[in-house]
Amino acid sequence: MTRIDDTIMLLSRGLECQQPHPRLRRYYQIMLMASIAVAVGGVFAVSWLFGWLQLRPDYMAMLTEPMVLMKQAVPLLVLAVLLPRFSQAAHPDASLPRWALPLAVVSLLVLPALFVAHLFVHPVAEWLAMMQGGGSLMRCMIVVPMLTLVMLAGQIIALRQGAPSQPILAGMRAGLIAGAIATMIYAGFCAEDSPMFYGIWYTLGIVISAFIGSLAGRFFLNW
Repeated sequence: MTRIDDTIMLLSRGLECQQPHPRLRRYYQIMLMASIAVAVGGVFAVSWLFGWLQLRPDYMAMLTEPMVLMKQAVPLLVLAVLLPRFSQAAHPDASLPRWALPLAVVSLLVLPALFVAHLFVHPVAEWLAMMQGGGSLMRCMIVVPMLTLVMLAGQIIALRQGAPSQPILAGMRAGLIAGAIATMIYAGFCAEDSPMFYGIWYTLGIVISAFIGSLAGRFFLNW
């Protein structure tokens, strides 16, 4: 053993990995909840001012339909897998469960799987119309990214108070969390209940959120 190795052994003796500071965890939770409140408030403000987005009065009743329930269940599962302990990503010595991200991706694949399955149920001539929906595609493509950016920004601000050891991966997870929450919020306004619509567009929205999150991690969480 060299002198350098001996020195490292002496310096590291008795050191223990510190747990993420509770203040940082609380700050992340506060920023996430605040960004969700801002996003939801913004959606209702747009709905009230412009009238082109309305909360479905029958949505809670429609949740008894399995295909409608999947619009909420899959993003909720992604969120349930990734969100616990994610605030620890701001701590350089914290280790997040390695299975969480792969499990979240597998959970998300349920939506495109439903889309593919329904291709065999409907005639080819109906595919394009069902994928476009009843005129709400543009709203989906505008509202979901807007919601995502607000909640992603809140998380990035919180994570910047720490020092993530894997900034791109942390940003990607934050993007997945934001995208999952955004689709869950928008589902309460979306009248498209066919997997031919949400199976592709909800998935695309969450994937884009993850990509934007990874870029945000690369540029704003790097140290």
